[in-house]
Amino acid sequence: MSPTPLARILVVDDDAAQMRAVRDTLRDHGYETVGFTAGDEALAALRETGFDLLLTDLMMPGMDGVALLTAALRMDPQLVGILMTGKGTIETAVDAMKAGALDFVLKPIKLRSLLPAVARAVGTRQLRLENFELRNTVAIHELNQAIAHTLDVQVLLDKIADAALAQFEADEASIMLPSEDGGSFLIAAARGEGREALIGARVPIGDGIAGWVAARREPLVLEG
Repeated sequence: MSPTPLARILVVDDDAAQMRAVRDTLRDHGYETVGFTAGDEALAALRETGFDLLLTDLMMPGMDGVALLTAALRMDPQLVGILMTGKGTIETAVDAMKAGALDFVLKPIKLRSLLPAVARAVGTRQLRLENFELRNTVAIHELNQAIAHTLDVQVLLDKIADAALAQFEADEASIMLPSEDGGSFLIAAARGEGREALIGARVPIGDGIAGWVAARREPLVLEG
């Protein structure tokens, strides 16, 4: 039986030889690795499956490392990023941190700098996931308490909207209930700037994103 990998790492570098060298080195040290030479390929892989760490070159044609990391963090806010760069300047470090990177390593890549950086990143990833799970547990507990002790339906709907907003770190949330005749949605609760004015409004069931979800009875995730 193969040992459980320490973490799943996505390696991206437009230099194919460099990418394979980093990928194989990390694999030899117990990590599961997948490598690509272009940012769009890496994002496609991230959409298909989860990774713990994104290790990407900073300077690449097309999508550079900063743009790649920014897009990746929109998909998975708990993902940890490390940038690889040949420019070890303060400006490089600032750019990396602004993009959401935990660290950066200098090229040519040396094991004595790469492995500790990866180990720190994996530890950070584990803490982020633990905090995320704890926050979810607390939110669900508070919502359960509200359901158990609240008789007012509107208060309960408001609490559900608040919990959803916090759970997904969203800017907006709304709860839409089907009308008695089934031909429209009634906006029963809403959160977000200016959205409370929508409470009580009716929306035809066939319109917009809510209509799509209602017709197909399956969740929908929109990116961008």
